[in-house]
Amino acid sequence: MLIAIGCALLASAIVFRFSYLDAPPGTSAKQGVPGVPEISSMRHLPSSFDRRLSELYETARRDQESPPAKREIAYLYHANGYLSEACQIYNLVMGDPTSTMDQQFAYRAAVAHLDFGSQDQALTILNQLSSASDYAPVFLKLGDAFLKREEIELAKDAYLECLRLNPALGHAALGLARCHMREKRWSSALEALDRSQLSFSTIHSLRAEIYRELDEIEKMEDAQHRVYLEKEFSEPSDPWMATLYLEYCYDSYQLLVASEIARESGQAGLAAQYIDRAKTVAPENPKVLIESGSLLYAAGDLGDALKAFRTATDQAEAPPAAFVGLSKVLAASDDFKSSLGALQRGLETHPRSPEIHNALGELYLTEKEHGKALKAFEQAFAINPNDLASVRNLGTLRLAKGDQQGLDLLRDYLLRQPDDTDVALFVAHHLIESRGEPAAAIALLEKSYHAHRDPPQRLGNFYASALQNLANDQVRNRQVEAAIGSLERSLKIWPQNAQAMANLGMIHAQLGNKSKALPLLQGYINLRPDDATGWLNLGKAYLISDRIDEAVATWETGLALPRSTSNSSTFSELEMLVRRFKQ
Repeated sequence: MLIAIGCALLASAIVFRFSYLDAPPGTSAKQGVPGVPEISSMRHLPSSFDRRLSELYETARRDQESPPAKREIAYLYHANGYLSEACQIYNLVMGDPTSTMDQQFAYRAAVAHLDFGSQDQALTILNQLSSASDYAPVFLKLGDAFLKREEIELAKDAYLECLRLNPALGHAALGLARCHMREKRWSSALEALDRSQLSFSTIHSLRAEIYRELDEIEKMEDAQHRVYLEKEFSEPSDPWMATLYLEYCYDSYQLLVASEIARESGQAGLAAQYIDRAKTVAPENPKVLIESGSLLYAAGDLGDALKAFRTATDQAEAPPAAFVGLSKVLAASDDFKSSLGALQRGLETHPRSPEIHNALGELYLTEKEHGKALKAFEQAFAINPNDLASVRNLGTLRLAKGDQQGLDLLRDYLLRQPDDTDVALFVAHHLIESRGEPAAAIALLEKSYHAHRDPPQRLGNFYASALQNLANDQVRNRQVEAAIGSLERSLKIWPQNAQAMANLGMIHAQLGNKSKALPLLQGYINLRPDDATGWLNLGKAYLISDRIDEAVATWETGLALPRSTSNSSTFSELEMLVRRFKQ
């Protein structure tokens, strides 16, 4: 169902006439082009921008009655941040009763007005578009505009229409959730957030607010915790605006930002397109070249990555990242000498760069030159003791050599970077195996585990195994309740931890907790059906429950398994129990 929202339906779904917009107030014309305002400065943009603008001015002067050149000037201003001037030209063209506009032009005009703060004009355009458009972002912007004006019912209609046109546009469901929150319909808001399938900090901040209203404190705290673990932003897919920047933007910094936002939003292909555009408009910008080289390196294109980083390092003000990137590409090509040379060249212009010293140390480690690596890491740390990479590298190498200072450094590092799985596992192994401090290791693993939005399986498995081993020690020390707690925590983290399942099941069986023991021991059998010990223990649990026939049948199943010298005692016990209890 399309939303009209108080506007007359237009005769065509494609062509629009905007006669209601006022022409812009008198502005000084640039090079004699009526209605085209001057822009204040072009110093930060490349000469190619000036050339293209001059060409468009010339075209507009030759044919002042035809709007195509003015439209392109509007796009050029819009894509490069001159929003005030862009809005004036958009208004001029759309206010011409003889001109016809396509939906894309009108939509871009609305977005320019939204970004400039002209909410009323943007809403007018979006209302007109909504009568005939099937472009979902139109309704997303319309919903956002209505929500900002607290017109909740109209906002909900717009968001629902957006979702009808594109069910995958999760930001519309996010807008719908905000509407439900305004209405204090907390359950509906949660359903809308679930429907969005988005995961960034704002989503969890809203969840925390909803759970607080519902007095679900544990869920609220979990959501608050996840706010700090998620990416900070997410942008919806909007091809019409993407093509505007890909065709008309000459601001390399803006393109780099757009690339980062696209990548964070899961639009990797679009991110690469923005970088390609940035390379076109600023082919010698070191930051653009570094970003391009990094993307190429990640994609395995070492040849083009090498070209990008070489060009970046040849620039007069090449940053440290250019030399580090070049070194990594050369190292990946097994050219240690050239890789080392790239870093040494970087140190000539950036002698106090922790980034380069750390890269140098890492390179030496690949050649097992531990002494040189340690010296490089120490230099990086001396330059900036607060640099996380320096603390990590120096601490790791020192701890590997058995130096207590390494442990101190890594503990401090994990306080600030608890989600570094490799370091957390390395330190935990050391605490358990070298120092005999399982409780300290578990505390560290717990912080690291909960610092992740989606904890790595290897971290979870090791954490769960550490809890299981702690439970074994607690049982030996007759701390049965503590052991039960440790095993329950272990299974919560790693539900398929078969050994923890068996151990907890046997503890409950010995305590007479039949209802808890049997499901756990049966779960162990499901995971390890070929383990005769599992059938032995399950049968004992049935026996404790006075289910003798089931116990015997279970033991007989175990006896049917293949035998070996390693499990001969288990089979002997199975045979004895069957002889004793079989009727």
